[in-house]
Amino acid sequence: RAIGSQTEIPTQEALVQRIEKVRVRATKMRRYGLQTDLLDIQALSTVLQGNIDDQSLKVISSYVEMQENMNEGRELIARRVIAFEDIMDDFLVGKTIRVDAVAGLIITTSMGTVISEKQLSSGEYHFLYMMVSSLLCQRTGSVIAIDEPALSLHVSWQRKLVSALARCASGASP
Repeated sequence: RAIGSQTEIPTQEALVQRIEKVRVRATKMRRYGLQTDLLDIQALSTVLQGNIDDQSLKVISSYVEMQENMNEGRELIARRVIAFEDIMDDFLVGKTIRVDAVAGLIITTSMGTVISEKQLSSGEYHFLYMMVSSLLCQRTGSVIAIDEPALSLHVSWQRKLVSALARCASGASP
C-alpha cells in the first residue's frame, strides 16, 4: 500500500497505543535476540507527543504498520523457539534446553549443572539434532530426511517423533 493511501486518518492516541504494543511485545523477545530497535520506538513516541498534521499522521501510521509487521515476523520465530523448548522439556527427563541470543543452546540438568550437547546420551543428542533441523525449516514443503531414527531413540520417542518435528517446524509445514 502506498504511503498516505489510507482512507481513515488515525488519531495520535491510537498510534501511541499501537507503538506501545510493539514496544511491549518486542521487549518480551529480548532473550532470543529478536527485539526491535527500541530507540526507533522511543523516537516515534516522542514525535507523537507533539502537534501533528493529518498528512504526517498518515506517514507515521505507515511506519507504525511496518513496525507491527516486522514484529509479527519476530513473534513467529519466538513462537517456534518456545515450541522447541517445550518439546525438548517434554522429551528430556531431568534436563532443560533454552535458547539464548548470546549463549546459544543452554542445557541444564535438574541439579542446575550446565552441560554441553556432547554430554547427552546418543538418543538425546540425535533427537536434539533433529529438532534443531526442523526448527530451521523456513519454507513450506521443506523436506526433513531421517535415516533410521530407531537406532538411537527410545520406542516411546519414536512414536511421538513425527508430530514433534512438525510442531517444532510450525509455520514451515515440512
